[in-house]
Amino acid sequence: LEEMKRQAEKEIKAEEVRKQQLVEEKRVTQEKQRLEEIKQQAEAKMKQQAEEKMKQQAEEKMKQQAEEKMKQQAEEKIKAEEVRKQQLVQEKRATQERKRLEEIKRHVKLHWTRPENTINDLQVTLDVRLLPSGDVEKVIIIESSDNIIFDRSAELAVYKASPLPMPMDPKVASQFLKFNFIFNP
Repeated sequence: LEEMKRQAEKEIKAEEVRKQQLVEEKRVTQEKQRLEEIKQQAEAKMKQQAEEKMKQQAEEKMKQQAEEKMKQQAEEKIKAEEVRKQQLVQEKRATQERKRLEEIKRHVKLHWTRPENTINDLQVTLDVRLLPSGDVEKVIIIESSDNIIFDRSAELAVYKASPLPMPMDPKVASQFLKFNFIFNP
């Protein structure tokens, strides 16, 4: 009887150990599942963060490209405006120079005496240098009409017309201190 009692206690203890092992195995399995879920959640969160970071980087890159494009367009607009302003300034200068040369031509013609026996349609190009006052400093024939008398009469007419009309603005006047003058009355 004693033996049976010990045997029964042994079996009960073995059953309790087995139950504890089953409980422990179940606990370990649950812990593994819980850790796996945590791992999957962490991976999902990391993936989401990586996607958000990539999205943010893409947005920043697009924003930067848009800013660069706007900057480039602004620079091109500024350059175009500068070119336009330069063209206007050049056109204004060309117009001023044409008007001034016409005025000088009329002024020189008043002081020119046509040489005898010269034919019509003669033309001479003169390099004229002035002082700031408009007084003629020097006249050089740079392209002759092939008629020395006509060339000389044009040169003398420029000297006689001194001082030549000068623009009122000193900055503009300084641009006209040296010019080529085509004389063809």
